[in-house]
Amino acid sequence: MFEHGVVVGKFAPLHKGHEVLIRAALAQCKKVTVISYCKPELPGCDAVRRQRWLQQLFPTVNALVFAESEVRAWRDTGWKLPMPDNTAADIRQREFVAQLLWQCRLHDVDAVFSSESYGEGFAQYLQQFFTRQLQQRHPVTHVCVDAERINVPVSASAIRADVHGLRHWLSPPVYADFAQRICLIGGESSGKSSLATALAQQHDTQWVPEFGRYWWLLKNGELAEQDYLHIIRQQQQLEELAAGQANRYLFCDTGPLVTLCYYHDQFGELHPQLLQAALRPYHRTLLLKNDFDFVQDGSRRDTDFSARQFAWYEAFLQRHCIPHAVIGGSLKERLAQVQALLSPAPEPSLA
Repeated sequence: MFEHGVVVGKFAPLHKGHEVLIRAALAQCKKVTVISYCKPELPGCDAVRRQRWLQQLFPTVNALVFAESEVRAWRDTGWKLPMPDNTAADIRQREFVAQLLWQCRLHDVDAVFSSESYGEGFAQYLQQFFTRQLQQRHPVTHVCVDAERINVPVSASAIRADVHGLRHWLSPPVYADFAQRICLIGGESSGKSSLATALAQQHDTQWVPEFGRYWWLLKNGELAEQDYLHIIRQQQQLEELAAGQANRYLFCDTGPLVTLCYYHDQFGELHPQLLQAALRPYHRTLLLKNDFDFVQDGSRRDTDFSARQFAWYEAFLQRHCIPHAVIGGSLKERLAQVQALLSPAPEPSLA
């Protein structure tokens, strides 16, 4: 049992091989610190996301995730070392991490966990560094975990080159950040659910139903301000759960803009939190025309209200310069229009 183990990596993205490594450290150490820095940042794997992935998957570890801008700001406190480039020599990386551990008062590190050849030299460097700083012998052991990649035969670079094809090597909270979210908005009875369902079937993926409609029915159409905020929170949670299980695309049968529209219709103003949520970008926003047969199921208003909704959404999207496509016609025609939007340009590699 080690006192304090450390794991260092870019985690770009954090994959199941990294998880094996961190779990090995947790199993053998009283406490674990995970350090992540990356210069330059790799697409889709910025420091904010890496911090979130670690917190969600390993809430008990001490996760130290840094962006280069943070390290530059440390100069005002006397910090002198720049963040090393990803291709910098091992000695630069070791020096940076050792100083980082010392500045963070993590003086009791006695184990380094890695799956790489650099691990042994890194442990020796930390041992010499802490022995010198503490003026007493301070052993640091290297623990090598699955160096041959037998348990998890994958690398972060391979995943970056084909993140959707290799998504099975990513846990749901990580892959959720790479799924392309397609948001469908439109007036009442504009065919959102039918299109979302058909698109999910066509692409063998997930779709997210409209929580607001369920809540509206549950509350008999009598919603207060807190109900709208509850709808937004629940809808986002449903999206996050579904995105982690998606296959490239996640089709959303609504978006925060729809909730904002209903709130505005009821109260005559734009709630700041709802507005902020409505401005959250999606990979694609699809505005559905009101050319579907209107179905009155007892909870909907009328065709005039549905038309006003369409105009309100279109004006909002244009006013806030949110890219969107207007989709109409039969279900078959709509499927073809969406497919044309998704197909022409291949998604760029994350490499």
